[in-house]
Formats: sequence, structure tokens, C-alpha cells
Amino acid sequence: MSRNQLPGMKNRANRTSESDDARRPSGHTRAGAFTLIELLVVVSIIALLISILLPSLRRARDQAKAVACASMIGGTLRGMVTYSSEWNGWILGSPGTSGSVLLGTSSPPADDEENMPDSPTQIFDWAGPIAGASSQLPYNRGERHQVLVEDLFVCAANGLTSEPFLNYQVGPHGSWGIVKMNSYLTMRQFMLWPRTYTPCPDTSWGECAPFPEAQLDVNVGGCATPGRNYVPNLDRVERPSAKVFLADGARFTTPGGGLDHDISWDAPSGGAFSDGGPTLAEEFMRSYWIEGFESAYSYRHYSGSDRALEVGFFDGHVALMSRKQSRFPDPWWPKGSLIPLNDFNEQTITMLIDLGRDNDLVDTDCGDAYLVQ
Repeated sequence: MSRNQLPGMKNRANRTSESDDARRPSGHTRAGAFTLIELLVVVSIIALLISILLPSLRRARDQAKAVACASMIGGTLRGMVTYSSEWNGWILGSPGTSGSVLLGTSSPPADDEENMPDSPTQIFDWAGPIAGASSQLPYNRGERHQVLVEDLFVCAANGLTSEPFLNYQVGPHGSWGIVKMNSYLTMRQFMLWPRTYTPCPDTSWGECAPFPEAQLDVNVGGCATPGRNYVPNLDRVERPSAKVFLADGARFTTPGGGLDHDISWDAPSGGAFSDGGPTLAEEFMRSYWIEGFESAYSYRHYSGSDRALEVGFFDGHVALMSRKQSRFPDPWWPKGSLIPLNDFNEQTITMLIDLGRDNDLVDTDCGDAYLVQ
């Protein structure tokens, strides 16, 4: 016994330990654990919050992509203006302007020729001349095309791929492989000279197309005519704030709804880089389907609940245009153009009737025609 401990007195440490043991609950239940009901309530709340937030997050993501796409179009418009200022006002992307370096060769190359040093990959290519002014592009046309559509001029909302197309054969061909779908298209009607029906007196740029491939009758057909005195020059674009130079668009679709792109250097009717716009008759529609899953190929953004295009105008501003708005013909043609009604699709004709514009039709040899304002 310790000399400090009295007889009959227990050790204090032992007493404390025994007291704690008496107070400790039996079993192994951990204090503070959630019950099953509590866990289910928490999971339900989280699921509810996710269902509420996801649409907002998706809209925010889509809006961010639309902003990025609009910025890309704005930069392209500045490149177009720079080219025009250096080339006496001529608009790039035409077979008679920037594409003439390919048409002017003394011995035309084969359609699938790959090694062509000039910046355009095709006679309607607007992207190559812009990029070639500030960067070194690949010498090989297939590799050059891939750089243009996948690295330099890409819409953030474009996640689709396209197969090369040559002479009615779809699939890889030489250096041409499956690449990202081309994001943007120019409007073909602004790229071409009026019909002449007679040989041009010379091959210089001016009132007459320097090459037959730059004339409307070769590339559009039908009876449509561009505005009087129009040639692809910025000085001839009337109402530039209302006329479209570039827009979201996918040039070709296969019969099954797939995507392909013409790889011929002299590809007619716009090739992979230009198109007639959203008002074309259904039988000639290649880019701007308003219904079905193909609608998402070009109409990649939203205006309210309707799919929409990002559109760049000749004056340099960019705007969002819904599918319905895009069926109105004036933005896609030079002012003064005459377009027979049978050259329009059903939605465009319906819109003109609804707006009362069918009362101002012009009688032509091809029937009633709409006069573009």
C-alpha cells in the first residue's frame, strides 16, 4: 500500500476507469451517422438540383459556343476587308478573283492534283487566301484543307466530320482523309459575274468575268440574274449591312444524310466553301435543311427555341439568324437580283406570301420573279 493511500480507499485512476466503462453504451453504433432515410432525402435533393441546373448549364455552354463562333466570323470578315483593300476592292473566294490563280495555269492539273503551291485549295476557297497572308500553309492541298477546316476556321459548335468526295467516289483519296466538316460558307451569288452569253473581250478583272467559271450561268443555272451592274467587288455591294458574306454552313450531304466535301480544285457551284444559301429550291439544297436531323449541320445555334445561324455581313457585323428568318431571300442575293419563284423553296415562297411581297413580282420569260431589295 502506498503511504499516501488510506486503508479501504480505492485507487483514483481505477475508479475513474470503472466509472467511464459504466457510462459507455453497449454495442458498436457510431455517434453522428446518417440514417437510410436521411441519405435518400439528400440524394433526392441533389438530383432535383441537377435537373434544375443542367438546362441552364447547357444553355450557358451553347451561348459560349455561339459567342466564340461569332468572334471567328468577325475575324474572317476583317480578313476579307483586308484582302479587298489590297486588291482594289475585289472580294476573295471567287473563281474570278482569288481563285483565278488556279484557273490561270497554262496546263490545267488533274482534279485530284495534291501539290499546288497557291494558297486557295479550290477556286471558291476564301479561307486559304486569308490564312496564306499571315501564315505558312502546307504545300499539299489535302493537308492544307485539313489545316483550314480543323485548325484555323472552326466553329466551336461544329463537332461533325466529313468525307472527301471526288468524281462520285466518297472516301479517303490520297492525302485527303476524313476531316472536320467545313464550318463556314460564303454566298455564291456574291462571288459571280452576270451572264454574258458571249465571250469576254479579255481576261482582266472588270465588268466581264475573267474566266467562264466565274459566271453565274455556269454555277447557278436557271433564270436567276444578279443585280444590274453587280460584280464581286465591295464597291458594288449595295446595302452591305443587310447582305451576307459568310455564314455557318455545311456544303454537301450524301443521299443518306452523311457529310462529304468536294476535293476537286475546280469544283463547280461553290465546291466545299460556297453555297447558294437557305432560299434554294429543295432539289438543289445542299447546306441549309430546315427540318430533320440535317438541320443541325448548319443551324448549330439557337435563337430562343429555334435553331439559328451565325451570319457575317459585308459591313463587318455578325448576327444570329433563326431558321425562319433565314428563308427571307434579300440577305443572300445582291440588290436588284431577279429570282423566279420556282427557284425558291417552299418555306421562302410561304414567307414572301405572308409578308405580302408576292404582290410586287416581276414578269419574266421564266415566270413571276422576285426582285431583291
